[in-house]
Amino acid sequence: MTSSFSIACASLASSLHNIDRELERDKRTSPEDQLKTPISTFLTELGKQRTRQVNVVTEHRQVAGDNVQGVRLDLGIKDGYGRLVGHIELKAPGKSANPFRQAGWSKHDKKQWKRLENHTNLIYTNGWEWTLLRHGSDRPIAHILLSPDKNNDMPEDQVQRLSDLLDQFLSWRPTSPSTPKGLANQLAPLTRLLRDSVIDVITDSTEDALDKLYASWKQDLMPGATKADFADSFAQTFTYALLLARIESDVDSINFHAKEITPGLKRNGHRLIGAVLELMSQERNRELVEGPVALLEATIGAVDSEKFTSETDPWLYFYEDFLAAYDPIKRADAGVYYTPVEVVKTQVRLLDEVLKTRFGRPAGLGDESTNILDPAAGTATYALEIARHVIENSASKQDAARSLTKRLYAFELLMGPYSVAHMRLTKMLEDTGIELDKDGVQVFLTNSLTDPGDVSGDNQQISLWEVMEDINEENRRAGLVKNQQTPIRVVVSNPPYRRSKRAQAIGAGSTSYKNVILEETNGNRPLIDDFIEPLKVRGLGGQAKNLYNFYIYFIRWAIWKACEQHKNETGIVSYITSSSYLRGPGFAGVREYMRRVFDELWIIDLGGEGRGARKEENVFNIKTPVAIFVGIQHPNTSTGKPKRHADRMKQQAKVYYQRVYGTKKEKLSF
Repeated sequence: MTSSFSIACASLASSLHNIDRELERDKRTSPEDQLKTPISTFLTELGKQRTRQVNVVTEHRQVAGDNVQGVRLDLGIKDGYGRLVGHIELKAPGKSANPFRQAGWSKHDKKQWKRLENHTNLIYTNGWEWTLLRHGSDRPIAHILLSPDKNNDMPEDQVQRLSDLLDQFLSWRPTSPSTPKGLANQLAPLTRLLRDSVIDVITDSTEDALDKLYASWKQDLMPGATKADFADSFAQTFTYALLLARIESDVDSINFHAKEITPGLKRNGHRLIGAVLELMSQERNRELVEGPVALLEATIGAVDSEKFTSETDPWLYFYEDFLAAYDPIKRADAGVYYTPVEVVKTQVRLLDEVLKTRFGRPAGLGDESTNILDPAAGTATYALEIARHVIENSASKQDAARSLTKRLYAFELLMGPYSVAHMRLTKMLEDTGIELDKDGVQVFLTNSLTDPGDVSGDNQQISLWEVMEDINEENRRAGLVKNQQTPIRVVVSNPPYRRSKRAQAIGAGSTSYKNVILEETNGNRPLIDDFIEPLKVRGLGGQAKNLYNFYIYFIRWAIWKACEQHKNETGIVSYITSSSYLRGPGFAGVREYMRRVFDELWIIDLGGEGRGARKEENVFNIKTPVAIFVGIQHPNTSTGKPKRHADRMKQQAKVYYQRVYGTKKEKLSF
């Protein structure tokens, strides 16, 4: 071991002895603050002795009395290029600096570690004890307890072990996984760390920039959002905006920072994502959560997506894999389960057939006058399959792609899948050789069930934060698709199926944009009343509680959008949903209304009850039985005259029902 490092260790030991004496004289002194200077000096000196430069950055943190709040870290360590290497968390002398031996730890220390265990390269130290920690390991990567003599000289073996520990720490570089699932598992803990850091900032007793951002966020972008909702959205948005930029840009890893990549996102048709990232990365917001933000930048900056090799779309399962690792409970609550390819292909094939045989459109889904919408798009699985089908069956792939940019729409409420949808659909269309304009693909971050507001081709829908034109523009364009200016002929989706109370479904206090299903809007009664009134006529009004399920809301919304917004034009709806509406008195109004609105109903009942004594395999990894339906309106009567909405509402549709039994594999091959 070099004498210069031994001298640096002796100098550190001398400083630590002085701090110990100071703390004995004055218990009010903050131990962690006392350690910052000697530890920083020691590490900076270490960098001078090595080939790599070490830059020590004191992270922002709030101190209330003597108690450090939250998970904001003490010291950030960067290399000579400014790239984050890792963090150092300081513990008071007398407290263990090994999370696996928590002697002297308070409840706060233990809670903090539960969050910091997501960190990819972290040192805990109280000066005398050093522990190197990395997410995924159930023990320290390295550990050393220093015991210098009265002259502050340390045993040679301790000096060597400390040197080795620091070399391991300083040599860390993010690795690029070889699969999207590996990347999902790598990003999930870091995103969780950012989420928890945001939570700590906005729940402390100090009013700061993130508190103000949260207030604006829940007022304008996510009406009624709780602090937990905001923290989750902030973390996922930041992660996915960075990932989208990494995949599409050629910015090198050294310069891969939020501020540098935002302009490129906006230029590439991702205006909303770029605008939100720009807002989040403003210095006053960023400095409060600098640690996890910098870790995400360093990790995603090192990603090489060209490593991802697959015969199919490599991003197909990405969001489901990410959410399973990030927050499996949230995944289950949100109903985020990937729709099997076989199901999607079946629905798309049936829609294409209906357009050709019932609507007289030989090009089917490729017909340039047919607008198509997925109102619960997730990562755009349906939009991608429709685009693939249309492009592969077109004489000119580029003409087909250009047509789809104008008439293929998707709505998504969650920022994570919305970002992946943008990425996947953009890539598929541009792979034909076309170049998208600044507006990019027609994928919008919006709540499908809310009123579009007062929009026009020239006026913006709402005014969010000052100078947030890009966010306003996203809302305006989504509103144009929702209102009558964009007639939608085909609605296809796998909407969420989740029961909820009426107040929860409305949006916990959104006054700017009413839920058109559950609230009176612009003088129009709630759309769900059309499902409830038949129950009341039968004396079954008490059964209406069964209708407060999101899949029922989406069925009613799709009927309104495709079949009633332009009443004398025809539409098609195809969903895969819970099959509970097929039977039982509580759904009598749903069945009656669907038979009135549509001329034909095709039902493919896939079963899949996973509860009770007689369990059956499901095509999803859920216990709720499911069914596909295709609701079809005929353009003309049997005599060839245009069919009017008023005449249609007096009839009953023909229903074609098929029950499919067997294993999951057998059902998917049906």
